[in-house]
Parts: sequence; structure tokens; C-alpha cells
Amino acid sequence: MFKDPYFISGFIISAIVVAISGVLLWNFFSNWDASVVVLSWDVYSGVRIFGDTGNVLGIFGIAVFVIFLNFGLATYLYNRERFLAYLFSFASIVFSILILIAAGALVFFN
Repeated sequence: MFKDPYFISGFIISAIVVAISGVLLWNFFSNWDASVVVLSWDVYSGVRIFGDTGNVLGIFGIAVFVIFLNFGLATYLYNRERFLAYLFSFASIVFSILILIAAGALVFFN
């Protein structure tokens, strides 16, 4: 299972992308002096949702949890249904790229 390059490379790539987004969020929001962070911004209505830095770093925590959950489910299903294991591996890559986009948007708007 761990020698299969298609299976393990998906989780390695997703871990690298989530680590990049975590470093991006930590570098920008670790020394944040303001108590308010813009969490949602819209072109038509402007700022919609405010939060604090704990909410921003919580996004990284949720991403790590989902990646570990996908890895656990994929290792459980690998011997039974290999296609689903590959699907979980690919889904973790897509999810980590979406988290990186969200982290970039949070850094850009703040």
C-alpha cells in the first residue's frame, strides 16, 4: 500500500500544499495587531464576515484534520476497493489546493 506511487504521492502532495498554506497563514497572521480580520469579502456588498486570527488559523487545523481523515479512510479501503482509495487521495489534493486558494485570498484581502 505505501509502496504504491499513485496512492502515496497524492497524500504527499496534499501535505506539502497544506504546509505551504499553513506557513503563509502563520507568517501573515502571527504578528497581527488588529483584533478584526476580514473573513469574507464580496464585490457588490463589500465586507460580509469579520473574525479574529483564531478563525483564520482554524482553517489550517480543519484542513489538516480532513487530510488525515482522507488518509485514514484510504488506507482502510485500499485492500477492499482500490479505486476509492485513489479517489480519496485525489480528493485530498483538490481540497488542499482549495485551502491554499482560501489562504491566499485571506492574506490578499487583509
